Amino acid sequence: TQTVLDLLDAILDKRPDAGLETIHRALDAGTDARLLARQIVDYLRALLLVKLGNEAQADLAADTRLQVKRHAEALPAPEILRRTRLFNAAATDLRGGWQPSLSLELALAEAMEDPQALGMPSAGRPCAAPTRSATGGEKPPETRSRPEVQPRSAGHGFQAKPVEVSHPNPGPPPASVLENKPIIGAVSLDQVVKAWRQVRGTIRAQNPALEALLNSCKLLEVKEGALTLGFASDLLRSKMDTPEQLDATRRVIAEVLGVNLTVRCRVSNAKQSTPPEVKQDGMVAAALKAGGEIVDIQE
Repeated sequence: TQTVLDLLDAILDKRPDAGLETIHRALDAGTDARLLARQIVDYLRALLLVKLGNEAQADLAADTRLQVKRHAEALPAPEILRRTRLFNAAATDLRGGWQPSLSLELALAEAMEDPQALGMPSAGRPCAAPTRSATGGEKPPETRSRPEVQPRSAGHGFQAKPVEVSHPNPGPPPASVLENKPIIGAVSLDQVVKAWRQVRGTIRAQNPALEALLNSCKLLEVKEGALTLGFASDLLRSKMDTPEQLDATRRVIAEVLGVNLTVRCRVSNAKQSTPPEVKQDGMVAAALKAGGEIVDIQE
């Protein structure tokens, strides 16, 4: 369909805004999210078949075949495989989802990521081989030895005066040491809730996939220096609960709020975060964490 073609063009052009607009335009027109994900997977499968020289197995219309060839030439086979896995996971994760477009949005955000940033080798970049010595073993790196300074001999009975070496005061520790040092201070869940939009905005510019995950979670509590995030499913929790994602979130929170909070994740049936005006350790907050919902607030 034209929706799938527009989405692939947005991925190739590195335009996540155009890709999200294409997805939401199709869903607003009544297209089922799972059906759209399957159509994307079918198209990516056709790309892979054409890329591997098996075009006869791809059941394509004549007008679509030209687009498939164009996209297949622009994408390497490993990238087609990676994106097929992403959208295939989205197609199987849409059963009973509380927000049907979320899995498609996450797949799109991950599909936009640079393969080099993910640690995938890029084509055409040979790895440097280690230098070998004539005996066949690896040649160790050369080290330059400092020339020895010979003391001047003192004539006529004079003795050489020892030179005093001054040791400068050590400078401040490197930035990497300071980053791992906890920041002194405390913060409440109210303050985190009020600053959460700024936290997400900062992360969006660095990692759109991580921001999409944070947009889907609920802020549950801040306790003993740890912020707990609640997710609607174990799949979403597992995507967030990695050392890289947690550390990136912690760093931005420290940058925005000035406090180093450990970030924890768990599956929660909470339908909304606790509003700032609600007492965090009260009965209303406990009911919200158990899945309750505020329908009216009386002054």
